[in-house]
Amino acid sequence: MQSTKIRSTCILRSLLAVAWLLISSPSFSAILVDSSAGPPTAGYNIGAGFYGAMKFTIGPAAVILQNANVNLGGNSLPATAAFEVWNDNAGDPNTAGGAICQSGVINVAAAGTYTATFAAACTLTANTAYWLVSTSPAGNPGTASWNAGTGSPVTNGLATYGGTKFSNTAGVTWIDTTAVWNDVALAQLNGIVAAPPPAPASIPTLSEWGMILLASLLAIGSVITLRRQGF
Repeated sequence: MQSTKIRSTCILRSLLAVAWLLISSPSFSAILVDSSAGPPTAGYNIGAGFYGAMKFTIGPAAVILQNANVNLGGNSLPATAAFEVWNDNAGDPNTAGGAICQSGVINVAAAGTYTATFAAACTLTANTAYWLVSTSPAGNPGTASWNAGTGSPVTNGLATYGGTKFSNTAGVTWIDTTAVWNDVALAQLNGIVAAPPPAPASIPTLSEWGMILLASLLAIGSVITLRRQGF
């Protein structure tokens, strides 16, 4: 009788574990926006009063921005650069609001792709527009540039690309370089998404209510099994 009770308890725990896995939503790492393809055709100086900015809008799930792979160059290297995330202000970067997230300093020795890593958790709200902005750290020994091309940004529903702008007035005014020159800032944004990835349309999946129903049926089945065995 004792061994039967142990087996029944194990069955119940297994069924409940399966039910939990069905209704839980683990986070996962993903590329949010990728506009890094294509050779550089332009560059935005990174220095005092000069900002390059790329707009992106978070999709239906909140994300934690981990890093940005950015294509950098410059006419006066070595130099340093850093990147910040700013809120949106009526279609422009919110200069007055300043940074809500900051990367570490990047040492730019030659033209190429560098990683701007956000040390602190950079949590971005779902269905909200933001800007990735290039900045010049204090004591910058040269002048780097954030390169741009004319490729087509790739998105997957986790975030969308919204264009590129440049300011040489310390953010007082902005030039829409996407509209004027068809510029696309060369960058790839990577983060952690607090929801399962969207399933391909060709693969049948259970809806949220379907998973809850299945989990409930599993729990009911385990209770019936225990009662039939006299527990």
